[in-house]
Amino acid sequence: MNSDREQRQLKKLTGVAEVARGIALWRERRGLTIEQLAQRSGFPSTVLSAIEAEQHDPDIQLLDRLVRVLGVRLIDLFEVGDLRIIGLQSVDKSTDL
Repeated sequence: MNSDREQRQLKKLTGVAEVARGIALWRERRGLTIEQLAQRSGFPSTVLSAIEAEQHDPDIQLLDRLVRVLGVRLIDLFEVGDLRIIGLQSVDKSTDL
């Protein structure tokens, strides 16, 4: 059985935690409240609050709408400041041709 501390550490390593952090930080960078993001995205503020609290795992359609409203790329939710989720990379295809 995992201790509470171990469970918190494992949760920090998940994509859900990274997405939650990314959404919250980009929302704040855009100067939006959860209610404003909810209105612009068409999702209930309770859902967005649950996502930011890592209590709801968003599907790709929800993430797609949020990144459009926030004006960022999906990968940007995983790359916040110096943080980067392991295994994901942003690729510039124009230089790879």
